[in-house]
Amino acid sequence: MLRRIRQNSVERITPTSRVMLLQGLADTTVVAPSTTLLGTTYQAAGVNLVFRTYPRSTHASVALDGAADATRFLARVLAMR
Repeated sequence: MLRRIRQNSVERITPTSRVMLLQGLADTTVVAPSTTLLGTTYQAAGVNLVFRTYPRSTHASVALDGAADATRFLARVLAMR
């Protein structure tokens, strides 16, 4: 089972489209250093990345707090298709 988990690790996947990461700095479920490491890994692999942080957002609130940024991001990505 651990072998399968390692095979599906997000660090082993290189996205081929633009990626947006939203991180709540008050998130204690997925802490900021983990998301920063993922972003750094993606950038080193050449992924077109947008990374936003929200100082007061938790794991539960970051989607709502980042909704306007995510909507603009998606509109730009879809307009390029």
